[in-house]
Amino acid sequence: MPLPYLVIFLSLISLALSACSEVVSGPYDQVEACTERGVVFYQATGNYPSLKEAPYTGRLAEDVAREKCFKNLQAFR
Repeated sequence: MPLPYLVIFLSLISLALSACSEVVSGPYDQVEACTERGVVFYQATGNYPSLKEAPYTGRLAEDVAREKCFKNLQAFR
């Protein structure tokens, strides 16, 4: 009798883990896509690899873009 319970338990654990991985990877992927758009923006404006305008003077464009994207995924739309 314990075998069916074990199968059900393992199925539930598997389902829970797959759901968690989707939640974690989704926002990260969105931040990375936003960061890439930010890098393209900074390249187009001549501010790459380091920014030339205050308040970010001297900072790496990718770092600033990532910070902005963590705050707002629409930062470089």
